[in-house]
Amino acid sequence: MPEPLTKQQLREIQDRVTATRKGDWDMHLDNDGQPAGFGPFSYVEPWLEDELLPAIDFCTHARADVPALIGEVARLQRELLIERGLRERAERRRTARPAPTATLHWAAQLDADDLEAFLSELATAASGDDDLTTLQTVEKTITEWRRNADEQQRLATPGGSRAR
Repeated sequence: MPEPLTKQQLREIQDRVTATRKGDWDMHLDNDGQPAGFGPFSYVEPWLEDELLPAIDFCTHARADVPALIGEVARLQRELLIERGLRERAERRRTARPAPTATLHWAAQLDADDLEAFLSELATAASGDDDLTTLQTVEKTITEWRRNADEQQRLATPGGSRAR
């Protein structure tokens, strides 16, 4: 299989096509009805008689076939670029690590003393013997501290205080 055409090679082929006579390159027959030329060629001398008509057929279609092939190459190159881009984007998504989600993002808003108290209570809650009870105690501690942090944030936000 031949090597893929470079952009320069495609440009050179397109330039050669553009430089030729426009329109179909129909076959010309002589007075005896024999092939005498095609397109801009007015005389054809066969090297082998049985190869003349296929060669003329090839050449007469070249003026239309080559531009069509150049167009098809350009279309396939565009599709390849799009496909490559999609594949690269999918690979980046596949290999990219998701941004870490901070489950306790609200705890980062606590002042140093409250954060220390929260972590201390959390450590105490997590030190139980029964796994299910320990999990429930940890969840309860986090929930209570989250409510307190949310309330403090609400009160610290302008217009956040409510009359009770």
